[in-house]
Amino acid sequence: MYRENITLDATKHRQTHIHKRRCGDNMLAGTEECDDGNLADGDGCSLTCEFEAGWTCSREACEASACGFLCGDGIVVGSETCDDQNTLDRDGCSSTCSVECGFDCASAQPSECTSTCGDGVLSSDEDCEDGNSMDGDGCSSSCEKEIGWMCRSTICGTTLCQSVCGDGIQVGEEECDLISDGCSSVCSIECGFQCAGGACTATCGDGILSYSESCEDGNTIPEDGCSPSCELEEGWELQEGWQRCNVTVQFPRCGDGVVMGNEVCDDGNVIPFDGCSSVCTPECGWECGSGEPSVCSGVCGDNLIRGKEICDDGNTVGGDGCSELCSVEAGYACGGAESNICGGPSDACSGGCGEGSLVAFEECDDGSDEPGDGCSAACKFECGWTCSRIADEHGTCVAAMCGDKKRAGGEQCDDGNTIEGKGVMVCGPFFPNY
Repeated sequence: MYRENITLDATKHRQTHIHKRRCGDNMLAGTEECDDGNLADGDGCSLTCEFEAGWTCSREACEASACGFLCGDGIVVGSETCDDQNTLDRDGCSSTCSVECGFDCASAQPSECTSTCGDGVLSSDEDCEDGNSMDGDGCSSSCEKEIGWMCRSTICGTTLCQSVCGDGIQVGEEECDLISDGCSSVCSIECGFQCAGGACTATCGDGILSYSESCEDGNTIPEDGCSPSCELEEGWELQEGWQRCNVTVQFPRCGDGVVMGNEVCDDGNVIPFDGCSSVCTPECGWECGSGEPSVCSGVCGDNLIRGKEICDDGNTVGGDGCSELCSVEAGYACGGAESNICGGPSDACSGGCGEGSLVAFEECDDGSDEPGDGCSAACKFECGWTCSRIADEHGTCVAAMCGDKKRAGGEQCDDGNTIEGKGVMVCGPFFPNY
């Protein structure tokens, strides 16, 4: 308690002050065991300035007491989450009196800590922890590593186990674990074999040609070429078409018109620049359908002239010279697109085609918008024709001669020669290098 007495000497006008220290004033004095400046319990120094169990406090006279919990005394106080009466790690309660991962510490004092096998958190007293309580998967129901397995563990983490192929112990998904023919390098039974009792044997007569058999005709009858022990008999030879294990592995073959494996398209050939490349992937500027064989067409509006497109101005808007179907509109000539560059500039179109004079992007202008006369409706050269390119004059077009491999004019065919009985070569599309 604190008390102040004042006495007054009327003669000498003197006051006398008498002070008495009190608990909670932040100064250790008198019979106080501690004084932390407050009258609260649970912080090491009680409301009566006495030590609390589990705490230790400084005792400097006339100074404030500093209190801290005492880890390892078996009493849980302050910020301690456990106290197992020692300061050892890896037993559930750490040297700083906190619960270690994978453990559960009861509220008893001193703390009793136990780990839970199968909770997926590897504690220090577990050999492994795979998150379940099953046997036969590498980590047992008591969280111990099983024979024949290799496990990777990290404290506070989950254990991953896999069988060890080649150690002679068959566990998990292993079909066998033997160093012999019939058991593969990944511990699976190879076709045509049976594995049991520490050995693998081929079964002659099962119709499956194993690696240890020289023939397999599906029976054990002698004198038919393949003996009862599956040896090729004298005077016989193995027919073509036999394969080990009778398994035919089919690999994708680009150009057969069937989309398989990593093929994105297959148009039935390996000719480049027709939409589907020689490695069966769509070429730039083309899109290929899902049919078999694949049918590819140019993508109108992508700046690239492909397939049946005559122009491509980078859009699918009509009325600007290049229509929404990528054909040159009447009275226009278009040009400028780099057909051999993916992502190049688009066509630009201007009027004047069919007027009879060469302007803008015209290759020819015969004063007509009719096709089949050497100069197309888009004022471009037609295959097999030669046209005059004198400006401001009508572009006169002349069909090339028979035998130049270009069908033009009145020609019904042109195979590059004038010999009868040969095949026919006609003008095809222009395939640029891109």
